[in-house]
Amino acid sequence: MKHRKNKITVKKIFCTALAALTLGAYAVTALPQYTGTGITAQAASASVDFEYSNDDYGTIIITGYKGTSSNVVIPSEIDGKSVTEIGEQAFWTCTELTSVTIPDSVESIGRRAFYCCTKLADITIPDSVESIKSSAFESCTELKKIKIGNGVKYIGNSEMGGSIMGNSIFSGCKELTNIEVSDGNKYYSSQNGILFNKNKTKLITYPAGKNGDYTVPGTVTSIGNTAFENCTELENVTITDDVTSIEKFAFIDCTKLKKVTIGNGVTSIEESSFAGCTELKDVTIGNNVTSINEFAFRYCINLSSITLPNSVTEIGDSAFEGCTRLSSIIIPESVKSIGAKTFSNCPDLTIYAKINSYVQKYADDNSINFKSIDTEPIDGKHKISLNGESQDTEMIVSEPKAPKRNGSLIQIILIVIGILLIVGITIAVIIPNKRKSTNNKQ
Repeated sequence: MKHRKNKITVKKIFCTALAALTLGAYAVTALPQYTGTGITAQAASASVDFEYSNDDYGTIIITGYKGTSSNVVIPSEIDGKSVTEIGEQAFWTCTELTSVTIPDSVESIGRRAFYCCTKLADITIPDSVESIKSSAFESCTELKKIKIGNGVKYIGNSEMGGSIMGNSIFSGCKELTNIEVSDGNKYYSSQNGILFNKNKTKLITYPAGKNGDYTVPGTVTSIGNTAFENCTELENVTITDDVTSIEKFAFIDCTKLKKVTIGNGVTSIEESSFAGCTELKDVTIGNNVTSINEFAFRYCINLSSITLPNSVTEIGDSAFEGCTRLSSIIIPESVKSIGAKTFSNCPDLTIYAKINSYVQKYADDNSINFKSIDTEPIDGKHKISLNGESQDTEMIVSEPKAPKRNGSLIQIILIVIGILLIVGITIAVIIPNKRKSTNNKQ
């Protein structure tokens, strides 16, 4: 899957266009048909403001909103039937919507139900809701707070109490700072506004509006898919040794992220984990990582150097593609597989590795500058010397050693030098003596 660039900007334009198209479409949509008498005031209002359909269980699904109010109250009943679902794209691009009240009859919120509701500031999910589908609140750019009730079991394309594409329901919610889960929820929890599974072993969503530095709690063993996506105010992250898994797209497009420390528990850096982190300069990779997968650090344009630990065996396709300032990478001899475009568009790169290794052959085959390394430990660590500066790393870098000179050749040179010295001394003595002798005769 390719890296998503300039996503929020595109979505804003897309949302504005869709708002106009959607209102036009609603204007020509046939109104729901009513039968019988005794329609309540709420039902009468619903007939004007809402589009809806009957499901197979005799309950109502809200499928659209045609009203003009910015403060919407969804009815609990229409035509005497319970409203149990807010359907897919029901409030799609309702850009003037500032608040919505969801009744406790609703059990499910569909895909993109509130997509691009750009003025919606906060929302409360009642205890009756069990499922919130993917992208439900995507691109709600002013959403700051959401409260999740006791009944929610599924968030996004998720397993119960977990997440496969968990925080895609909040993708593009750049002002979101607080996700609050009711204490009585059996499947999810929150801490400092961050969404976790119930026992806090999986970090599901870090709100995009939170800023500063963050250290992943010691209870966490897994960072979910897209967990930190578009967290544009996040600057430094420490992933502790307790974390064993960083899933795909975990930190994609964190455009202010400068420093990442990956603990020794992680074994794989998955696809696009840090892609688009354009300010990332300092990356420390733990000693148990075996694979760096495709697009992992793609377009990290300020990354200038990186050292891979001896545990790494493979580097995926385009893993460092577009890292235009990457000038040095130290790759251990353990690496036996590197993708075709791994270092594409890294014009100033030098690869440091052992001579006659797979890595050297890769560098030669791809016309990448190569220098050799030695691996003698210094005080339990290794040193790298680049441009005259020394720092702790996994390797010690050196230029290829010059070939030893032939011993007999050196001996010949020394003999010649000795003969020239003797001749020079002899001349220096004889010539003055001859001059003295000539002068005496005269």
